[in-house]
Amino acid sequence: MGEFKIIEEIIEEKKYKNPNDIHDLYYTEELVIGLCGQLGTNLKQVSKELIDILENDYGYDCTEIKLSEFLFEGKIKPTDEYERITTGMNYGDSIRKEKSNNVLASLAISKISNSRMRDTALVDSEIQNFKSQRKCFIINSIKHPDELISFQKVYGTSFYLIGVFSPEIERLKNLESRINKKHYSKIQTLLDRDNDSDEDNGQKLRDVFVDSDYFIRDTNSENIKSKLERLINLIFDYGINTPNVDENSMYQATAAAANSACLSRQVGACLTDKVGNILSIGWNDVPRFGGGVYLSDNKNKDQRCFCEDWKMCTNSSKKDNMIENIIKDFQEKGILDKPDYKTKPLFDKVPIVTSILKKNGIKDLIEFGRSVHAEMHAIIIGGQRTGEKMIDGKLYCTTYPCHNCARHIIMAGIKEVYYIEPYPKSLCLTLHKDAITENENDKDKVRILMYEGVAPKSFIKFYQLITDNRKKKILGQEKKTLNPKHQVHLESLPEKETHYLKSVRNILNIEK
Repeated sequence: MGEFKIIEEIIEEKKYKNPNDIHDLYYTEELVIGLCGQLGTNLKQVSKELIDILENDYGYDCTEIKLSEFLFEGKIKPTDEYERITTGMNYGDSIRKEKSNNVLASLAISKISNSRMRDTALVDSEIQNFKSQRKCFIINSIKHPDELISFQKVYGTSFYLIGVFSPEIERLKNLESRINKKHYSKIQTLLDRDNDSDEDNGQKLRDVFVDSDYFIRDTNSENIKSKLERLINLIFDYGINTPNVDENSMYQATAAAANSACLSRQVGACLTDKVGNILSIGWNDVPRFGGGVYLSDNKNKDQRCFCEDWKMCTNSSKKDNMIENIIKDFQEKGILDKPDYKTKPLFDKVPIVTSILKKNGIKDLIEFGRSVHAEMHAIIIGGQRTGEKMIDGKLYCTTYPCHNCARHIIMAGIKEVYYIEPYPKSLCLTLHKDAITENENDKDKVRILMYEGVAPKSFIKFYQLITDNRKKKILGQEKKTLNPKHQVHLESLPEKETHYLKSVRNILNIEK
């Protein structure tokens, strides 16, 4: 067997006895970086800057893989930009429905694997894919959560997803510069379809974006390179890196969310003063008599929605009851037929009416939940403990604030709100357009902005020390000699075990 020829020669030459040292030989420097951003976001520029940094600073060989190119293989690509986008979406929906939702990711993974096999074959035809390469594959771009899961499962800690946020007004301008004027009225439909298709096999960029490892708020393309340089330095653990105020605050908000027992979603919030000192944290949960919210410590008195006395989400239950009562009123007034359980009606209008009611606002009602929202929780605690210190402060929330919380945020004097997960039900801008904006340059209103920086889920991965080697870093490092902080192993589990079994045999002088 020649599969491990090079590695085995190294092992023999250096006389490795410790299986841990042998194990380390099989780590690869390869990286896979995925990009995601809503339609109209300038991901082309992001990819270009990434390649420039990795190749010139870190000595990497980079390959960009465009998932959309797989859709047009063997087909004629439309020259009209609107037709190209629409046709690509249709092809994508069709192939995901026919094959699987991760089919494009599978094709990209196959391309990466074939590339590795081809490159290692140039060294020795017997060697397969067991040699480290200083290569990076950039995936442009990931549109479905099942695609993301495939890359995460195959490449593990050597895979990174960059979420690039561009305000809708900027994306509209970008698309209008590329699309024929006759299609302008259809652009919003394209944006909605890209962001969250109604079909399971459609594009669902929103669900991919929130799972990013690193967020970039693309409001100024001139700053993209410096933001990407920071990320790449973190990946290679170059220099001494610590979290900034935004990253630390959003990490605290995410940690706070884990306290929530809400049956709908977990949300966390972190309130800081104007210079970034943390004043309070909060999460969504049921308030209890005497102040605060129920905790797991209150086992004998816990009255949250999952407990014996409730066992339901009161908001969902109330909305369902509202629809049922409206349907009954329609039936009593003769607008809808009453159900006849003896003879099945030829056409039942109840499901249609129910769907219409949900689409027209009832599904979006948030008034009947028992939980205090995370933002309110943080503001109340902050007001009790710190008083006026929250004026001109910042609120970091894992989810875009609802319109109920918006009025409290405005009244508390908070100037900036940062979020990760969107919340389409929110009517913040509709109900409080006089006091709230998403325009980063508007300093006369509360600014609600997309969070930027290391994702809370990757906080420990990027910032926790693996080895205590910081003293060496202050002497300077050569970037082209550095390996990624987290590397994937090229061997399977049985192959890893084989090296340790060999070592045991050698130590104990056991024959095979």
